[in-house]
Amino acid sequence: MLALERSLHESLPIGPEEGQLFYIQRQISNGLRPPPVPLVGVMKNVLVLQWPAASESDYLALISMEEALEDRLDGTQSYVDGHDFGSDEMNLFVHTDQPLDAFVEAQSALGSDPRWAGVRAAYRPTDGEEYTIVWPATLEVFSVS
Repeated sequence: MLALERSLHESLPIGPEEGQLFYIQRQISNGLRPPPVPLVGVMKNVLVLQWPAASESDYLALISMEEALEDRLDGTQSYVDGHDFGSDEMNLFVHTDQPLDAFVEAQSALGSDPRWAGVRAAYRPTDGEEYTIVWPATLEVFSVS
């Protein structure tokens, strides 16, 4: 079911009401033309919080973490732009102009969750592809599958 959801989001039109700019950007990179998305509120960077994942319980934890993070962020400095699950990883996408501050907010919101210890985090410009690693300090390569 999760693979089907991901596949559909990568290939079918997604409107701005879904709030998942990540998939719209993925569609564009795949040569598709999604519907126009208003640029109001689009931040300069995308912070990605990533964990290993493989099970339904991982997916349920991701949804719970997404909701907790949405509750924490005020939407003016940073906002959650959705999630992605598959390829043995799960990701939360946060649009922000201040990725390091957004990471600190995420840590405050999610730090008590035992999964936080395994988080990997990096950000990139919304129109770019190269990630700047935020956490952990020893991480040398970051990508989103």
